[in-house]
Amino acid sequence: MEPKFKDIYIGKIIQQKVDERHISYAEFARQIHCARTSLYHIFNSKNIDVERLLLISEVLQYLSLIHISE
Repeated sequence: MEPKFKDIYIGKIIQQKVDERHISYAEFARQIHCARTSLYHIFNSKNIDVERLLLISEVLQYLSLIHISE
């Protein structure tokens, strides 16, 4: 049985939510405590650390863990 979510790139979902909220990448990076250059790595990531995802979800006011699993 293949994983149901194999083609989900969490980084692209995060980038989409940042763009939808019109948050600058520099400001978003500051809010999640990372360098702006590291943000592009996050945006291209298929996987992300749970603690970082929870922080990002809080900053974006978006419960991505719940939303993705639906």
